[in-house]
Amino acid sequence: MRQTIKLGNGDGWSVRGREIRGMNKTQVTYRFQGGLGMKNPRSAVFLPYDWTSRNQSKIITAVADLKRLVDERNLSLKEAAKFMLEPVAKDQAPSVTNWENIIEAFLESRSDRIGTTGLSNRDFGKGTHGGASCAENV
Repeated sequence: MRQTIKLGNGDGWSVRGREIRGMNKTQVTYRFQGGLGMKNPRSAVFLPYDWTSRNQSKIITAVADLKRLVDERNLSLKEAAKFMLEPVAKDQAPSVTNWENIIEAFLESRSDRIGTTGLSNRDFGKGTHGGASCAENV
């Protein structure tokens, strides 16, 4: 799994298991590539997955998603993790795919185009199809 993450994401990305309060948690670390070798600064976050072999594909996917957010949105690792993992509601468990944040970010990125399409903000605000929210249909 470590080799897959390194090959898929490039240098600087690593994962490891850390025991915290009797649970094996998954820690993702990114070491900035500043030419300082082991002295390069690094940042780390925890994923909501236990460090077990059955979570291997989820961990690999989550690291790739973090890298994409860091690269494409120029977020820090901690900001990317918060964007992905932040629960939409207080009573909702965190998940790696936070569709509400993704939808909100997408609509915000396209907000300057609404005036040229003939559609209003109302048409995009809730994203409903057949009475159900787009996020609920996923």
